[in-house]
Amino acid sequence: KLIEAAEAVARMQADLAEKKVVVDAKTVDVTALIKIIEEKTAIATEQQGIASVKQQEATELAATIAEESAAAAEALMEALPAVEAAGAALENLDKDSVTEVKGFANPPKLVRATIMLVAVLKPTGEKVNPEDWGECKKMLGNSRILDLLKSYPKDNITEKQMRDIRKYRKAEPTLSAEGVKPVSKAAYAMMVWVEAICKYYEVAKNVAPLREKVKTMEQLKRKTDAELSELQTQLAAIEKELGELNENYAAANGELNDLQYQAGLMEKRLNAANKLISGLTGERTRWTADVARLNSQKAELVGNCLLSASFLSYTGAFTSSFRQELLTQNFWPTMVESGMPLTEDLQLNSMLVNDATVQGWTAKGLPADDHSVQNGIITMQSSRFPLCIDPQQQAVAWIKNTFADENLTVKSLNDSDFMKHLELAIQFGNPFLFENIDEELDPMLDPVLEKDIIEQNGSKAIKLGDKVVDWDEGFKLFFTTKLSNPRYSPEVMGKTMLINYGVTLDGLADQLLNVVVAHERPDLEQEFSELVTTMSENAQLLVTLEDSLLRELSNSQGNILDNEELIATLDETKTKAVEIQGKLEQASFTKEEISKARAAYMPVAKRGSIMYFAEAGLATTMRMYEISLDTYLNVFNNALDEAKKDVVLDNRLRNMINSITLMVYDYTCTGIFERHKLMFSFQMTTMIMEGDGTLSRDEVSFFLKGDTSLDGPAKPSPAPWLSGACWKDLIALGELNETFGELKAHFEANMDVWREWYNLEAPEDTSVPGGFEERLTPLQRLCAVRCFRPDRVYNAVKLFVIKIIGEKYVQPPVLDYARVFAQSSPSMPMVFILSPGADPQSDIQLLADERGMSPQRFKYLALGQGQGPYAEAMLEAGYSRGHWVLLQNCHLLVSWLKRLEGTLEMKKNPHQDFRLWLTTEPSDKFPLGILQRSLKVVTEPPDGLKLNMRSTYSKIDEATLEECPHWAFRPCLYTLVFLHAVVQERKKYGKIGWNVQYDFNESDFNISRRLLSLYLQKAFEDEDEFLPWGSLKYLIGDAMYGGRVSDNMDRRVLKTYLEEYMGDFLFDDCQKFYFSRSGFDYEVPETGPLENYTAMVETLPLTNSPAVFGLHPNAE
Repeated sequence: KLIEAAEAVARMQADLAEKKVVVDAKTVDVTALIKIIEEKTAIATEQQGIASVKQQEATELAATIAEESAAAAEALMEALPAVEAAGAALENLDKDSVTEVKGFANPPKLVRATIMLVAVLKPTGEKVNPEDWGECKKMLGNSRILDLLKSYPKDNITEKQMRDIRKYRKAEPTLSAEGVKPVSKAAYAMMVWVEAICKYYEVAKNVAPLREKVKTMEQLKRKTDAELSELQTQLAAIEKELGELNENYAAANGELNDLQYQAGLMEKRLNAANKLISGLTGERTRWTADVARLNSQKAELVGNCLLSASFLSYTGAFTSSFRQELLTQNFWPTMVESGMPLTEDLQLNSMLVNDATVQGWTAKGLPADDHSVQNGIITMQSSRFPLCIDPQQQAVAWIKNTFADENLTVKSLNDSDFMKHLELAIQFGNPFLFENIDEELDPMLDPVLEKDIIEQNGSKAIKLGDKVVDWDEGFKLFFTTKLSNPRYSPEVMGKTMLINYGVTLDGLADQLLNVVVAHERPDLEQEFSELVTTMSENAQLLVTLEDSLLRELSNSQGNILDNEELIATLDETKTKAVEIQGKLEQASFTKEEISKARAAYMPVAKRGSIMYFAEAGLATTMRMYEISLDTYLNVFNNALDEAKKDVVLDNRLRNMINSITLMVYDYTCTGIFERHKLMFSFQMTTMIMEGDGTLSRDEVSFFLKGDTSLDGPAKPSPAPWLSGACWKDLIALGELNETFGELKAHFEANMDVWREWYNLEAPEDTSVPGGFEERLTPLQRLCAVRCFRPDRVYNAVKLFVIKIIGEKYVQPPVLDYARVFAQSSPSMPMVFILSPGADPQSDIQLLADERGMSPQRFKYLALGQGQGPYAEAMLEAGYSRGHWVLLQNCHLLVSWLKRLEGTLEMKKNPHQDFRLWLTTEPSDKFPLGILQRSLKVVTEPPDGLKLNMRSTYSKIDEATLEECPHWAFRPCLYTLVFLHAVVQERKKYGKIGWNVQYDFNESDFNISRRLLSLYLQKAFEDEDEFLPWGSLKYLIGDAMYGGRVSDNMDRRVLKTYLEEYMGDFLFDDCQKFYFSRSGFDYEVPETGPLENYTAMVETLPLTNSPAVFGLHPNAE
């Protein structure tokens, strides 16, 4: 499609070039026409401006003329009434009346004066001498005299005429119309006329300037109108010419627009096409390469698919290392040898899933390491329903997050209604999760696991019991178990797909890195978390957009350039894809920068991962040592909180590493037996060395196993004092490396020197002969001790641990109930794993009193047959009311503990004061769910004289020392503590120590201490000079400790200790008393405060010679 589009673009470019030539020519013509029109328009505009000015002037002038004319007319209106009255008077005259006046030969004086005034006005137009009556009569004799008077041109009166009239009237003061009226009717009418004319003249004289102004303005207006008419004529001609030009322009421009539209449309399409082609150039190149690659891989497809199918079918249950070994050393070579075509550098992860999907899984909580991604692939693509071996609960969290929006149902096989919910999930195609399953599955699930689907009327269904349930293809089923190493039957393994979700060392380190960075740099971790989520969403969207591009292109019909909607869609999709790709690149750069900052904390996360695996590995020794990752994370976070702050990052990292190592060591040792503590220290040390790259696995393997061959040595031991087994091991050791070979050769050449070292009581404390002390690493030295003195390996391991990581890692913490409580929470049970004779109830009860838990709020119950309901009621009350509940001897009611496990799972919001204390003997049937979420505590005397005495003194305070005022109480109490440690330490020597293993415990010491206090108190009160040694020896040696002793020889040993340790010689100033001087001076400290005695305990050596306990040095 893209190639066809590119060819169409080339054709369109040629057509567009031709059309552009025509468009350019038309554009030139239209441009010239536009220029002419612009010039004419400029002239017309100028003329229109002038005309507008003239029109404005004329309009203003006309308004002024009208205004002035109106003013003049208004002024003249004052005289018109008189004129009209004169006219009316003249109307009443007739010719006879005029003839009458004319007939006077000597008219009356007033009549003559009146006629003289008329003559002055010359109504006939002829000049008349007013004083000449004859001429006046002649004037009156004019036949038209009345008409002439009526139409007299009053505006033509001169000032001279008016002066003459005023002169004659002045000469005749009585001359007026009223004065003439009695004399002559005709004279009266004429006098009225004369007065009106005079009055009119007076008014008109004032109006004359206005009328003159109006006349001048009328002349100016006529001139302006003429000019305006001429301009309008010219403008009409120009507008006519412009009209013709505009018609020509419209025609030419229309043609140009049509050509431009066609060219523009073609160019627009061409641009869109070019944009599409150029925009999809990367896709075209990549898709072309992908097509070529896929074509080249067609021959290898069979082998690739076979290897992928083998991976999905067979490797799920295995660990990461074994999976890799199986693929690279078994599947791959077999396929290559058989000639199966196969991609040389095939990456199964890339073949089975894309990066966007993996990022989506990671955002939902799946760890990002390869092992976890492989687990995700198998979980999602397996044809059988997955059964996840998930001791760290990571699969559970991921599945719940992934299907949280798809109506996921979570149940366990212990729920009574799980089948009802399962039927609904199958019917509606919803995901379903069974969590916390054991090693057996309910047979009712067999039809589902086997997918025993039947078809009815074209639809699929499955029969569950007596029900037929519709089968939806969207149904998904998951199983998870907390068991780290379950043993499933072949039937279960055939019906399900086992997937080992056990976390790897590197995978856990990556997870803990998130925890460390969140603790130290929460801003950085939040930014990183948001960035990962954003990248995941963008990657998913990018894949969707690219799929959309391919789908739109593949589904398009014909030439895609003719499909504007398709081009627009592709362009929008590509724009979004480019934008998202840019965001991904920016996010990738940001992620890389953040990762660099986070990488500084990787040593802390790595140490945390090592410590987790060291602790979790103990579960292979005893089931009771199971631990969950969530519980470990609590310890890990507490260690980060407790680590010393420092502004220097390197110092802070060192502090966190030390804090994590020590706190995990202390936490672990609190919950394991003494016999396993040194083993844990050794395992922890070797794992730390391996993490640092300083461990030789061959040397560790030799130390643990020696020479495992069944054949004897080629030649017998050259030294009779060296056993055959030791000689055989020495030969095997010499073959490990050159240094060991030289050591073996030196031994054969210098056996006397080596015998001296061999015969030492503690050769592990002295240098290896032959200068090898400096050449051997601590682990190699340990191997050498193993070959010569395997009986000293126990102490040698202690020295090895001290040398590598420090003395504190062979000194487990003393059992402190307050510390145990501080580490607990309402949802975390405390499981006390009992050793023989131990009973922590009294200590727990004492702690309850200290914490203010009254007897009403501290409930305890010894479990046994039928006690389950009582225990449940006690738990329910304690859960809601904040009680402490102590359930003792849980191993006697293991069947009920499964119910307890479910109860604890369902309880989500307990009272903050609620605590659950459980005591049990070690049991393989103890529920895993309780063990993993609990804080485990082992009640057993510590290993070693020093640690034992430290443990005892940890429970003694200054108030205890002050309970007896006798001066000898404190040193005697120290002696009793020493005795208590000695009798317990002898047990580790087996039959050499005690013929019978007695359960000496803390209660023996406590009662003996009270007896000691009681008798010395009495001696103090009685002021006895002598101490009651006899009574004390009897009560302590025969009654308390001796009460447990059943063997006579053992009783003799115990009494001997009392004789050796108790007597006045303790206070002899002349000869200092020592309990023993074998390798160290074991003495009684000076009397004083508690610190004197605890300080003396801390000075004691960690390892003690058997002679300290009165045994032969070879007792070990």
